[in-house]
Amino acid sequence: MSLTKLLVNLKDELENLNNTIEELVIALEQGQPAQNEESDFELPQKPEIKLEDVRKELAKKASEGHSDEIRKLLKTYGAEKLSDVDPKDYEDLFLEAQGVGQ
Repeated sequence: MSLTKLLVNLKDELENLNNTIEELVIALEQGQPAQNEESDFELPQKPEIKLEDVRKELAKKASEGHSDEIRKLLKTYGAEKLSDVDPKDYEDLFLEAQGVGQ
């Protein structure tokens, strides 16, 4: 393909992109869904972290030789053992446990 043809194609694509962006801006300003937006689109739900998920992660880290770090981590949540941790803290504890030993 010649350089001129490529430049013409690029110009056309950029114009299409500009038109799409303009449509999106107008739709957002009006509070309406964009023309091509599917109304049944939903963001995926992140999975709920359960006690057993946290228990498995802590056991894995302990078996890797990080028992002391796990004890310290539990204490940051005011707990001596996992059953003492407030269920609302499971996700944060799980994520912090994943970082142990990294």
